[in-house]
Amino acid sequence: MSKDRAVRRTAREAELAAQAQDRARRTERFARWDRARARVVAILSPLRRRSRGGALAARRRRTVGLMVFGFLGAQALTWAVTPDWGTRVAVIVVSLFAAPVVAVFVL
Repeated sequence: MSKDRAVRRTAREAELAAQAQDRARRTERFARWDRARARVVAILSPLRRRSRGGALAARRRRTVGLMVFGFLGAQALTWAVTPDWGTRVAVIVVSLFAAPVVAVFVL
């Protein structure tokens, strides 16, 4: 009977050791990922622009969003309605040239 218990205990200890080794390996992998992510964040954080809070900034974001939506809407409508490639390209070119002018008047 004690030999069976000893065999079961050794199997149980081996299983616990394997689980501990898996946990350690997983912890090390997560630590490597965290270190790599921290390096990337440290490199990219100076490049990231902070959004400005306030009423004027919110109005500007909304206006720019509406302009982009209008530009893309005009393109989508042209592509849906007109099968002619010349017209599609002409609308893209005119839109690209008109966008700065509209931006000056709107913003």
